[in-house]
Amino acid sequence: MKATIRITLREALLGFVKPLKHLGGHSLDLDRAGQITKPGHVDTIPGEGMPKAEYNSEKGDLHITYDVVFPKELTA
Repeated sequence: MKATIRITLREALLGFVKPLKHLGGHSLDLDRAGQITKPGHVDTIPGEGMPKAEYNSEKGDLHITYDVVFPKELTA
């Protein structure tokens, strides 16, 4: 399963912790505190994807792609 998360330039440079509402109803914390996130970076969260077709009790991985939103202007 894939998801794209939009983050600000500030979050990309300084790190962040963001909640992600999962399709299953629970919330996951995306924790990149203290890390630089490049545009297009992909995090993989094992076992948080869709159920596998062959084994409904097992789940695949969730792939999170980060889209960095750059500001149109910079202020002093």
